[in-house]
Amino acid sequence: HFVGRQLIIFAGAGNMLHILTRNPGDSAVRYSDNQLVFERQGDQALVYTVYGHNIIGRNCQAPAD
Repeated sequence: HFVGRQLIIFAGAGNMLHILTRNPGDSAVRYSDNQLVFERQGDQALVYTVYGHNIIGRNCQAPAD
């Protein structure tokens, strides 16, 4: 769920709430907190952990801004 410059998602064990803030990126739109990164290119997105870059979501559908 996008709210301004933030993205609110539930992910991980127990569907933990994450409020990700938009960060500048080269060719992708990135939102992150201290645990997760949501990276969007076009209408596809990837969710991965900040440390270790473990992918937890691939080919996510991402609505345009």
